[in-house]
Formats: sequence, structure tokens, C-alpha cells
Amino acid sequence: MTQSRIKNWLSIALLSLLPLLALGCGGPSEYAVAGTSRAAGMDGMVTVEKIEGSFIVRVVLEHLPPPGRLGNGINHYVLWLQPHNQQPHREAMLEFDEDERSGRATATTPQGRFTLIITGERTAAPASPSDVVVVRKVIAPSN
Repeated sequence: MTQSRIKNWLSIALLSLLPLLALGCGGPSEYAVAGTSRAAGMDGMVTVEKIEGSFIVRVVLEHLPPPGRLGNGINHYVLWLQPHNQQPHREAMLEFDEDERSGRATATTPQGRFTLIITGERTAAPASPSDVVVVRKVIAPSN
């Protein structure tokens, strides 16, 4: 095979791979999170994916203490999203698995940049976040 045929073959092979490579560039952004002093030892992952103009936020936490250990009357974990210079919005209650000591939640937001906050709460639908913060993370997706 001549050198020019090899170059042509390589060019064709690379061009055929470009669409596949482009698919991998727009995937979800991942953020590692750690617990505050209220939930020392807790860790987890936040995944943010842009789909049709909205951002899907998925939270998975491990080694999460039962909410009752955070204070008297605290029974729930609540996920809040706070866009820059705005008030936090309650988005979801974490599904807490006491046996696994894990929590999961999913939310949708039009905002690409926000602070994710998870609080321990006395009720499942509080009007504003308590000061019992177990996670605080600034999220700024790259896609």
C-alpha cells in the first residue's frame, strides 16, 4: 500500500469517527460532594445534564446519617436549588434509605448555574431552608 493510500484511508477512518467523538462531548457534568460538619463522613455525587433547554439534577449521597440524628424533630432531607442572587427554591425531598444510609433526589431547573443545598427539616415541605445544612455545593455545568 502506498503512503498516499494509507493517508487517504486514515483520513476516511478519522472522519467516520468524528460523529461518535462528538456524542461524548455533551454528556452530563459530575460534581463530588462532601458533607458539612453536620454530616461529617457523608459523600456523594451530583450529576447535571442539559436536556431540551432544562437541566436535570440527580443527587446520590452515601453515608448519610438518619435525619433524627441532626436534631430534635428533624425527620426529612430536602433538596434546594438557589440561582445566583435569588432565594432558594425547594425542589425535592430526598428518598432516604435508612438501612443503606443513602439518599437520592432528582430535580429539573432552567438555571445552568446554582447552589445546591440539602437541609435537614422537620416537615417534608418547608417554606424556606433550615440552618441544618448537610450539603452546599456551587454547580456550574460546562455544557
